[in-house]
Amino acid sequence: GARRGEIFALEVCDIDFDEGAVVIQQGKSTRARRMIPLHGEMLQVLRDWISEEALESGDRIFGRFTKSMLRKAWDRIRVEAGVEDARFHDLRHAYAVHCAKAGMPLGELQHRLGHATITMTMRYAVYQPHIDSTHYARALKDMGLDPPAPTPAAEQGAVERPRLQAIS
Repeated sequence: GARRGEIFALEVCDIDFDEGAVVIQQGKSTRARRMIPLHGEMLQVLRDWISEEALESGDRIFGRFTKSMLRKAWDRIRVEAGVEDARFHDLRHAYAVHCAKAGMPLGELQHRLGHATITMTMRYAVYQPHIDSTHYARALKDMGLDPPAPTPAAEQGAVERPRLQAIS
């Protein structure tokens, strides 16, 4: 979910291996500073990379890479994956859509993406599960609560989602 510039700016000291997260220090806005949790496998990849490259605390993790090098690598990845029309930035959007579909509250998604305002994050509201969705029912069940009975419209698959308005 990080921007390309945020990734290029990462320093070794921005990785918190104990907490299992990366700290984004710089971004487009003042709200861009945030912690993003990392999966254990990604932490190991970063740990190995830092060791192999003999990087020190203040060194940029991807300091030897240029935008041009990233573009060429991305083009190779796209060709191998059979995806013709995808930008590197689309990975950020895919992350946001995945989080929204999983039911992440928009306020948390705003923080994870480093958006200055909720208005930017609202574009992902359409991907959030409906209240009658299996995600919602699973979350309630995990909390030891019974999910509400489905509405007749939900049973027929004709649920009209309310439009969300940004609060200014």
